[in-house]
Amino acid sequence: MEKIGLVLEGGGSKGAYQVGVLKALLENGYRFDAVTGTSIGALNGAILAQDGLDRLEDFWREVKISSIFDVSEEIAEKLENGVSRNVMVYILLQVRNLKKFIDVNGEKMESYIKKRLDPVKLKNADMKVGCVTFCVSKMQPVEKFVEDMEEEYITDYFVASATYPLYGFYKFNGERYFDGGIWDNCPVNLMASKGYKNIIAIRTTDKPRKRKILYDDLNVTYITPSEDLGSMIDFFQHKIEKMKILGYYDGLRFVKKLQGVKYYIEPFEKSDFMTRFYDLPFVEMAREKVFAVVGKKYMGLRSILDDLGVGEDVSDDKAILSILELYAMCLKIDRFQILSLDEFLKLIKEKASFDRKEFNRQTKDIKNSKLKKLIYYLAKYVKV
Repeated sequence: MEKIGLVLEGGGSKGAYQVGVLKALLENGYRFDAVTGTSIGALNGAILAQDGLDRLEDFWREVKISSIFDVSEEIAEKLENGVSRNVMVYILLQVRNLKKFIDVNGEKMESYIKKRLDPVKLKNADMKVGCVTFCVSKMQPVEKFVEDMEEEYITDYFVASATYPLYGFYKFNGERYFDGGIWDNCPVNLMASKGYKNIIAIRTTDKPRKRKILYDDLNVTYITPSEDLGSMIDFFQHKIEKMKILGYYDGLRFVKKLQGVKYYIEPFEKSDFMTRFYDLPFVEMAREKVFAVVGKKYMGLRSILDDLGVGEDVSDDKAILSILELYAMCLKIDRFQILSLDEFLKLIKEKASFDRKEFNRQTKDIKNSKLKKLIYYLAKYVKV
């Protein structure tokens, strides 16, 4: 059997998303021969390799803002209660001696990580482990697997990989290091350097990778969050749990080839889906200046689909489904369940209102009038 490599992107607290994806993959029989990561991705990979998924889940259940920043529980509670987007600024405002703050937090982060990593276990793990950091002293990246690291510095490389700017530089073996994210936040190249061709990369953002892949003939599959994961320093349990759930269902989407952009819908035939819209009143729709033909090529639907995160090469059935998903979100239909196409459409029918005033209330957050009209007709006339 061909070996599979796992790549985990950096992203601070957004690394919780990867735990959910990994749970879905491992539950469905996926096994990995090696893992590489940057920053939190490196820590996730190291804990997974040395102790398994259960211990990785424990790690994320235990972590909190005061675990990695030198702030009181009182400040941590205030941060969790509504100002998490400004965490760094807020913390810095509490600090009079910035240098001392950086030193203390750097030591706290180092201690927190080293207590959870075992260099002997990492060296003997069935899964090969690698990480990326950046040597500021030499102004060059350091990309290594554990088997190529000096034994006495194994855990130091992982601490260095996760040394976020707020912690200053991390020093070991006479050199200064920085978070590997400034070089390669999604280290596919490091994995490929060991000859792995089949690679699954779990990302923490949908933004383009900044480091070009240097190897040919790779089969790289990216699993990307289906919604923005927010701040890198949202180490609050309610947000961590939300990201893990999202990761789990995004992982199931990959494994089971589920349809949908926001929802998780069992595979269906395009012909079955499209015949459900044969009763659309095209004359009436044309009179109201809605799309005369339901499809992505007409009257600016492309720009709407872009806003929904639907790619240009998507088929018409998936384009229409994504628009119905938007309405389902307005109707507050629970996203985190696997539904058949019939079940999904029935839920929409049950909650939808075709009284114009009530429909406008339901879709008040949708500002595009053409899109609202299209949703109205699709939901009203679709056959269930």
